[in-house]
Amino acid sequence: MKLAILITLLIYQLSSLGRAQSGYDTWAAQLEPGMIIQTIQGEGNTCHCKVPTTSSTSAITAPATTTTTTETPTPTGKPKRGYYSQAAACNVDLVTSPTTDTHWRSPNYPSNYPDGATCNLTVTMPEDMQYSVITLTPSSDSFIYGTPYCRHDHLKYITSEGVVIRYCQLLQGITVVSNVDVPKKFSLRFESTTADGNMTARGFDFHIKVINSYG
Repeated sequence: MKLAILITLLIYQLSSLGRAQSGYDTWAAQLEPGMIIQTIQGEGNTCHCKVPTTSSTSAITAPATTTTTTETPTPTGKPKRGYYSQAAACNVDLVTSPTTDTHWRSPNYPSNYPDGATCNLTVTMPEDMQYSVITLTPSSDSFIYGTPYCRHDHLKYITSEGVVIRYCQLLQGITVVSNVDVPKKFSLRFESTTADGNMTARGFDFHIKVINSYG
């Protein structure tokens, strides 16, 4: 009876895997030695994470001609890669003032951002902020996983004139100067995708500050 239950459970598990999304299948198939896949819930996210195995596991072993299954142990250490079904929201609409001094961060910072994240920062400089300077300074460890031309994970800076600049890897600071062309609006958009092999990085923490205002 126990063997029949075990075989039924294995068939159900294989059937469930067969219905999984192709992106998850590709990611799961690349499981490295010494790693397992565990589902973790937290901060509005569901993560199927690859984590290190512990030194000991509990196994249920069938007769010699059948398959051996292993219970999932409690992980030790941080997940190495994550396949997220939902990303934390990080959209900010900021209207600046002479005292603006704030931060904009990627999800989970200073831990790695998840795949599938989309974050938008929109900054509006109102009419009373002529001759102002705004600085957006990333922390020294701000880093987005890079691919050629930043085609996958990237930070996109869209100027008030509609010019688009992409950033990845080690991030640079951005300075916006307003002379008489106010009100002025510009934006930053962060996107992460599974197309780079589910690779992620620390992300960013931008310090946004008005350093000069003569309005």
